Amino acid sequence: GYSVLKVEKKENYAILTFDRPDKFNAANAQIFSELAAAVKELDADKEVGCMILTGQTFTHPKKGTAFPVFSAGADVEQFASIGQTEAGFDFIKVCFEPFKAIEFSETPIIAAVNGAAFGFGFEISGTCDMCFCSKSAKFALKEINHGAVPAWTVTRGLEKLGKQVVAYLALSAVEVGPEEAKRLGIVLDVFEDDD
Repeated sequence: GYSVLKVEKKENYAILTFDRPDKFNAANAQIFSELAAAVKELDADKEVGCMILTGQTFTHPKKGTAFPVFSAGADVEQFASIGQTEAGFDFIKVCFEPFKAIEFSETPIIAAVNGAAFGFGFEISGTCDMCFCSKSAKFALKEINHGAVPAWTVTRGLEKLGKQVVAYLALSAVEVGPEEAKRLGIVLDVFEDDD
């Protein structure tokens, strides 16, 4: 039973879809917890040969237009409740559970980024074994706008993207389109939205 994550088992693979439309799949403690649990559960299932992590298209509440989103980042509203050092430490431990689950999974995990992947969305896609995106994808590290550091990117992400790319993304909060993401090594390939 997951409430902010859809888990669909197919013949020999599984699809995990972020499902928090009211917040554009922004990650909160519940998403961190459910994603970690789902990855561990599916990794233990011998019938699952691969997992695909993706988002979905929502209707924008104000504009009424289609809005493809992987994950819009971390839900910044949850930061207001973190005042004590101990609470912040516990929160960071919860945040890193899905990253650890994906990294330690023996089952390959593919990120299929089909829209905005900001902050957490960008970072969790980078943790996956492979990352592909649609032409509607956008990537950005917007933590600097909130006085935060993109923790995975400035640590493990350095291995994948290199110091200059990480510095550029983390210090500018620039939004990168799919072809630029491919050039920078964020994704392996770009596909049509319907594919």
